[in-house]
Amino acid sequence: MTNTPCDWYGITCDGGHVTELELDDNQLNGSIPVELGNLSSLQYLGLSENQLSGSIPPELSHLNDLQWLTLDGNQLSGSIPPELANLINLENIYLNDNQLSGSIPTELGNLINLERLDLSFNQLSVSISAELGNLNNLKYLWLNNNHLCGNLPVDLMNLNLLILDINDNHLVAYDPALIAWLNNHDPDWNTTQTACPIPNRLQFTSATYSAIENAGQTIITVTRAEGSNGAISVDYATSDDYTATSGTLNWADDDTADKTFIININDDSLVEGDETVTLSLNNATGGAELGTPYSAILTITDNDSTVNCATVTEIPSTECEALVAIYNSTDGEQWSDNTRWTVTTNPCSWYGIECQNGHLTRLYLHYNQLSGFIPE
Repeated sequence: MTNTPCDWYGITCDGGHVTELELDDNQLNGSIPVELGNLSSLQYLGLSENQLSGSIPPELSHLNDLQWLTLDGNQLSGSIPPELANLINLENIYLNDNQLSGSIPTELGNLINLERLDLSFNQLSVSISAELGNLNNLKYLWLNNNHLCGNLPVDLMNLNLLILDINDNHLVAYDPALIAWLNNHDPDWNTTQTACPIPNRLQFTSATYSAIENAGQTIITVTRAEGSNGAISVDYATSDDYTATSGTLNWADDDTADKTFIININDDSLVEGDETVTLSLNNATGGAELGTPYSAILTITDNDSTVNCATVTEIPSTECEALVAIYNSTDGEQWSDNTRWTVTTNPCSWYGIECQNGHLTRLYLHYNQLSGFIPE
């Protein structure tokens, strides 16, 4: 190691700045550091044919002089950062042979100097955007062997391509002029397309969840209701600070197992009634869609209230007092299900209770973890 970085392997400098970083096929592993965005004069970034993983850092968009970006032949995942569209001097992008997912950013249509774009052999999905037709200088376009799906935009005919490869996707075209153009540029395109796969839909398993305030935590389940193709993810969050929770759930390709997240519940001594928390899913990636329900309500039942039987009107107060007695003497807070017990003033709605004609007719608390003694 020397203190003259311009002499290091793969480094080229000009005018006191690093202008090229070429470390192709050099056994690199780990992730691409965001600090590369500080190489303000870099014109060539070559990291292809290594074992790099993780996502492409959006900080690369700070490389205003960059003309070549070659990250092909790695294990990069996640989406293509739309911020790369800020690199207006880019002439060549090679991101092929990775594990990139999501859509092709429409913003890439702003790269008016781009001549080569290779995104082949990834897991890109959704449709091809019309904005790619703005790349007037593009000569080579490789999008083959992805999961691209839907109608091809007629705007592609604006491109003066020498090579086009869109094979092995799920693409269709209906415009006769576009079909003729495609047949001329990529004769086998139509024979390699298959039907669009069932879209991945991510949703809650229920629109409503409930928990007792002293439960400590509750588990919320999200399901991959349809589809199994590709690596996908979704963000989850709660609506307020009472049980503030957020994060991301991930599914690998062909992974259809339900995913869960935990909400911690604050147990206080306040008599405050039931509280509700809104749960939401958003920012589905990898071409996934939000199914129904993508919003749910968690009801947290207050365990600190004690009903005043003198105010109960639907059954005699003595019957209400008998119910409160069994709740207190058998550790009702620890029952498996004590929904609404001693919290509301309508005992006939409490779990295990049935009423007729203004009287309690059934008390059913089997298998409910009662302990203690039966009150008189």
